[in-house]
Amino acid sequence: MLKSDVNYYLMLIGAGGRLGSMILSELLTNKDNLKDKLGITKIFLVDKEERREKLNSIVNNYPNYLTLCISNLVYMSEYDWIQMFMDYGNKTGKFKIVINSYLVLDEGEEWKMETNLIPAMEKSMVQRYVPADFCVDHRHFHKGQLSKIDIRKKISEYLKVTDITFTSVLCGAIMERLFNIGVDKDYPHLIYYYGDEALAESHLIEATCIKDIASFLVYALINHFDEVRDCFLQIVGDRFTIRELQNLTSQLTNKEMDCVCLGSLKDLDRKIQVLNEENREDKLKERIGLQYMKSYLCNEGKLTKIDFKYADPTQYWTNLKGFISKVILPQSL
Repeated sequence: MLKSDVNYYLMLIGAGGRLGSMILSELLTNKDNLKDKLGITKIFLVDKEERREKLNSIVNNYPNYLTLCISNLVYMSEYDWIQMFMDYGNKTGKFKIVINSYLVLDEGEEWKMETNLIPAMEKSMVQRYVPADFCVDHRHFHKGQLSKIDIRKKISEYLKVTDITFTSVLCGAIMERLFNIGVDKDYPHLIYYYGDEALAESHLIEATCIKDIASFLVYALINHFDEVRDCFLQIVGDRFTIRELQNLTSQLTNKEMDCVCLGSLKDLDRKIQVLNEENREDKLKERIGLQYMKSYLCNEGKLTKIDFKYADPTQYWTNLKGFISKVILPQSL
């Protein structure tokens, strides 16, 4: 058991989102280990106003353990973050870990939020930051290739010149996001992609489901806190081709899935470029979604060294078949 006269806290930003909710569930399941091994005695949940009711229902079950902080996260200044750390933490203890699971689609807003948050954490002496990576390995993309990936690279480089230690999780495609991007909601028997027949047959997409990401992250922080200092941790739940995705989804749902090629990878690049130049707010989700799709379909983001040694040895990793059976089928794809 970790003995300390200091109260240590953890802050979870984006606690009401899909990934944040799963991370919160893992934190609550492991709250005794958080205290015994890391000395963390309280968790602060930070999110936007729309998620207040959802999070309040969780906080009410743990009144002495969870505190809810609602704010307009993207527009918080460095001073605002410092005040939050001071008001909720530094008077009574220290923030040991800040986990950012908050998805900001717009690149400019994401950069603004991070460059206000990171200096505030440094000045508030936060020990460990988990940035909102949770994507392909962004380190090998060249500048200007994908603007969304550029921001993740810039944030990583920005972190390296601070005194904050970090633990980043690189997981390939998030399975839930992959289905949101590639499967038409109005015509759920269609799978859209860019490329050609050879790509559909041979290119392996790396993907991990949200539950596995959350389980891995929380276990690694609790049991390998010092070992995963300043690390990019790589994990993957499964690897599969577009054709395998089509065939397995057809088999498990008893609905014939069709793959629709929307053009070549160069066509995808041109589409992304046009959307970037237009920079329309009503096209933001499409623009970022296509960038995620491109990152899954090219080789620059491939994971090279899988870090399962930091995972719970009893953890069951969800493959594509398990994900479709447990997540997609109940939603009546």
